Amino acid sequence: MGRTYRMTEEHLDHLMTLSGDQLITIIARLTDRTVGILAAFYDDKEIPHHTQEIFGIEEYDASGQTHLLGSITDLGAGVKVGCCSGECWCQDKTKDD
Repeated sequence: MGRTYRMTEEHLDHLMTLSGDQLITIIARLTDRTVGILAAFYDDKEIPHHTQEIFGIEEYDASGQTHLLGSITDLGAGVKVGCCSGECWCQDKTKDD
């Protein structure tokens, strides 16, 4: 029988203290790592659709310029708005801050 692993209670307690935008950032990074690991198992680096469904990921056309989430702002009354990250294609890279 194989070994079984789980997150430590201390780490889980720490995650429970994070805000929503911090959790989204962590999940996005974990998704990127998961995709990298899964793609390594296939010669053509193409992850089959049934595997994508299992891991809750999907392939998208990068030329479609999907925005990269940087943070979420709570406007109150249950309304939240997402803000793009500094690495998003829509951010003006030539603008001086």
